[in-house]
Amino acid sequence: MFEFVKKLMIGKEMNFEEGKVLLLKEPICLMPIETVVDIIRSTKNQQNNVLYQAAKVSGKYWFDKITERFYKEKMPPEKILEWGNNIIALAGYGISIVHKFDINEKYIVFYLKNSTICELYGKSKKPLDHIYRGFIAGAGSIMLNGDSEAVELNCKSMGSPYCEFIVKHKDKFDKKDPIVKEQLG
Repeated sequence: MFEFVKKLMIGKEMNFEEGKVLLLKEPICLMPIETVVDIIRSTKNQQNNVLYQAAKVSGKYWFDKITERFYKEKMPPEKILEWGNNIIALAGYGISIVHKFDINEKYIVFYLKNSTICELYGKSKKPLDHIYRGFIAGAGSIMLNGDSEAVELNCKSMGSPYCEFIVKHKDKFDKKDPIVKEQLG
């Protein structure tokens, strides 16, 4: 991650101005992860879909912006993954790892190690990483060439060693699956 930050700083792609932090000429907000955890706690999972949907839009927006700035044509999936994993680490959400990417079957399995949200929240009966899930759904929509969604299959707060997600086209999810129903409605 430090090499990534160094490249951003040298390339003047990360700037600190009076009252602003800019990443790729876009204003960002640095806030404690505890703020996100407080939102999750205080809404008792009522706003998780809002967090997910907002992050999904943001994930797609960021990759469209990165493509616009650095690529003449469509951004290659491996570059989306490289940028995305670095931005997730820089934002402090944890370590994003692509476990499996099947372009033919159109799905991606991600692991999130050291989820800071899970570490701060503690034990939970339900998955918690709604923002990360949204970001990878947005990125997946670009990489899989169509509206994609993400479901958190395993969560560190529920006792798993890491969080596990699957991203695929919306119509490929089993709508009767309780996890899918809860996370995607």
